[in-house]
Amino acid sequence: MIIKIDKIPATHGAAALNYAMSKSTMVKEVVNGEEKKTFIRPIFVSCRNLDVNPLTGEPTSAIDVYHQMRLQEAISTHKLDDSMFRLELRPPVEECRNWTPAQWAQFDKDCDEAIMSVKEVPVYNKKTKKREMKAVRPLDLTNAQMVTTKHIDNDPHLHKVINRHTVDGGALSSHYCNLVGICAANIIAEKYGWTRADQRQNKRKERINADADEVLKEMKKFNIDDYFNGMRQKGWTVDVKYDKNGQAVRYRIGETPKGSDRPVMYGASELGHGRRLMVSKLYGTWLGHHPEERQQDRMASQQVPKPTTSVTPKPFKTPEQLEDERLYRELKAIKDGIEREKAEKKAAERAARQQASKHEPTKEENERQRSIDFGLNVIRKLVGSPHREEFHLRDIENFLPEAIAAKAINDGQQQSDWRSYDGLEQAAASLVAMVEMSAEKATVVMEGMMEAISDMVVPEPTQSSAGGPSNNDLPKQKDDDWNWWKKGFTNKQRKGLKR
Repeated sequence: MIIKIDKIPATHGAAALNYAMSKSTMVKEVVNGEEKKTFIRPIFVSCRNLDVNPLTGEPTSAIDVYHQMRLQEAISTHKLDDSMFRLELRPPVEECRNWTPAQWAQFDKDCDEAIMSVKEVPVYNKKTKKREMKAVRPLDLTNAQMVTTKHIDNDPHLHKVINRHTVDGGALSSHYCNLVGICAANIIAEKYGWTRADQRQNKRKERINADADEVLKEMKKFNIDDYFNGMRQKGWTVDVKYDKNGQAVRYRIGETPKGSDRPVMYGASELGHGRRLMVSKLYGTWLGHHPEERQQDRMASQQVPKPTTSVTPKPFKTPEQLEDERLYRELKAIKDGIEREKAEKKAAERAARQQASKHEPTKEENERQRSIDFGLNVIRKLVGSPHREEFHLRDIENFLPEAIAAKAINDGQQQSDWRSYDGLEQAAASLVAMVEMSAEKATVVMEGMMEAISDMVVPEPTQSSAGGPSNNDLPKQKDDDWNWWKKGFTNKQRKGLKR
C-alpha cells in the first residue's frame, strides 16, 4: 500500500489535472487470435467542493476544475508558493484488480479519513540519529477542493489533486506531507489487513540476501559476472553499471511484483548487513563463505618479501667547502633582510597613498568647486541662447572671476602659477573646454572670459593669508591662497556693488 503526497505550484496544476482526468492508457488485448490496441480513459471516482454537471455528477473538464481552483486561490488571503497537492494512491495489485466501483469509492473515502487522522509523524533527528515522533497540523480535507480519478492499466491506482486553499478561507499545511502519506498508508494497510510497505520491502530484501549468500557459497572461484548470472537464475532482475574498462562499479537487484509492469529495484548499498553485497565488499563476503581461500590469501601475503630500503651515506665535505657554505648562508640572510626592508618600505608607501586617497575635502575646496560649477552654468546659458552674443555684466562681475580663480588655484602646482596672466588665461580656457560648443561660440565665450580676467585684481604674491611666509604643504597652500584671494579680491566695475 502506497500513498504518495507531493506539493506542486499552481503552474503545474493544469498538467497534473490533465494527466489525472484526461490521460489515455493503451491496453493490448488478444481477440480471436488477433492483437488489438484499445485506449482507456481515466474513470471518475469522486470530487468535493467543485461545480459538476447536473446530469452526470462529474466535472465538465480538467481545465474547468483548474479554473475553479485558481479562482479560489485568487480570493484567498493566504499566499502559498505550492498551492496544490498531487496524490497517488496504490493498493496492492493482487488485492484491487477485481474491485468494483463501489469498492474503489470506499477505498478513496478511507484514504481521506486516514490522511486527516494523522497527527504526528516519525522525523529523523540528526543529533540522536533516531526517528522521533513529531506533531503536525492535521490535514482537514472537508472544505478542500479535490478530484479523484482511477487509472486502469496493469497496475490500477488512484490519482487525486487537492487545492490547498480551502473554501472556508483556510489553507492546508504542507509540513512533512510526504511523511503524512506514509503514515496514512500504514493506517490503511492495517485496516484492510495488508502487509505494510516497509514490511514488504524488508521481506523482499531478506530474500535477496538469502539468495545472494547461497550463490556466493556455490561459487568455487570468485567471479562477479558469475554472481550476477546466479542471481538472475534465482529469478531476480539485475541491472549492472560498468566503467570504461569493463569493470562493474555498481548494481541493482529487484523484481517485478505480481500483476505489475514496473520492477522494484534496490541498490547494493541497501542490501546485506553492513553493506556487504556492494561491489567493493563482495569479494570479502565470498571469502567469508570460503575460509580455506581466506587462509591461502593470508599465507600468500606473508610470503611476499618486504622491500628493503638502502641508506645513502652523506658525501664528505672539506673544510673549505664548509666555510663557503657558511659564508653563503650569511650573505643570503643579509640579502633576505634587505629585501624585507624594501618590501616594508613599499608597504608603508602604499599605506600612505591609500591614506591620502581617503582625504576629506575642506571647506575651501568645496567653495572652489561650487564657484567652478557656477561659472560653468553661466557659460552654458550663453551657449544655449541663440540671441545673446555677450555675457551679462553681472555674470562677468559675480561668477566668472571666482570660477577662473578657483580653477587656476586647483590646477596650479606652485603659489606663483595661478597669479600670472598666463595662469588665469589657461584656467579660463580649461573652463571653456569643459562645455560643448562650436568654435564660433567658443571664440565669443573666450572674449568674455578675457574681459573678466582683465578686470581682476590679484593680491601680491609676497602676502599670505596669515601674514607670514607661504605654506610648503600644497593642499593647505591652495586653501590659504583661496582665502587670501577672497579677502583681497577687487573689481574695477564692482566697487561699491554688493555681491
